[in-house]
Amino acid sequence: MLDINLIRNNPGLLTWNLQVRGMAQDTPSIPKLPRSHPLREVTGAQKCRRNGWQPGTRLAGDEGYGVTVIEITAIGERNILAKAISHDGKPLSPVYESTWDLSCRKWRKVR
Repeated sequence: MLDINLIRNNPGLLTWNLQVRGMAQDTPSIPKLPRSHPLREVTGAQKCRRNGWQPGTRLAGDEGYGVTVIEITAIGERNILAKAISHDGKPLSPVYESTWDLSCRKWRKVR
């Protein structure tokens, strides 16, 4: 039997915890993928380290709506910070720094 409860953390805030107890007897456990498995998630920071991309490196990637160029500003343990420089050949202004997930496009180094 599976027991699922939503528990409100704070009456004044809209935050909840999901509590799940029990497991069906016939549910097989999901095996963990080895670190080198191609389906295992690779973080943006790992991808940067593997490719030798450092702060200052510019990357170009196309998600189907035109090429976006970003410049890496920082690489953390899991995430990266970058500035979007241009999209579809047009410079972006103003340029803001934000976190980027490199999994949605195939990125290539442009500088």
